[in-house]
Amino acid sequence: MGYGDKRQKGISSKRILTFFLIVCIIWLFLSMIADRSPLRTISSIGELFSDAPDPVSHYSRDGLLNVLEQRDKTIDSLNLLIQDFSVIRKKDVAIVTIDSDKLNVRSQPSIQSEVLFQIPDSSLVNILMFDSETYVIGGESGSWCKIEFNAEQGWVWGNYLKKAKAVN
Repeated sequence: MGYGDKRQKGISSKRILTFFLIVCIIWLFLSMIADRSPLRTISSIGELFSDAPDPVSHYSRDGLLNVLEQRDKTIDSLNLLIQDFSVIRKKDVAIVTIDSDKLNVRSQPSIQSEVLFQIPDSSLVNILMFDSETYVIGGESGSWCKIEFNAEQGWVWGNYLKKAKAVN
């Protein structure tokens, strides 16, 4: 072994630096080709291994406009629902709104309970209380409401009532 035969074992720092620089150059080159920022290129690599749906950044301009249009329509329809929605509380007066001529008033908050009497559509009723549980009847979620009509009391499906005015 002579003077110039000294060899270091392992990886030299020059080789590590060279490898790192080559990776950075490839990364920047791929970012330029994809017309994206280098940081977005890194996030795209992570998305390749993700089960999440594609983020909005992958939509075309027309695709984004369609998504925004659909969301605007949804927001508009929800705003209309909010405008029509008014909370009915105990001691309020409500109006019966039903597609048939009369609403069945029942002895208990159940579709199987006895029908005590019937109320004509568009009649005003006094709200006495609401059942604390939520039920699904005919595909619609709602609660039963205990009402008073012409000095008689009973239970009706709360979805058939619309707030009329408050009682003082």
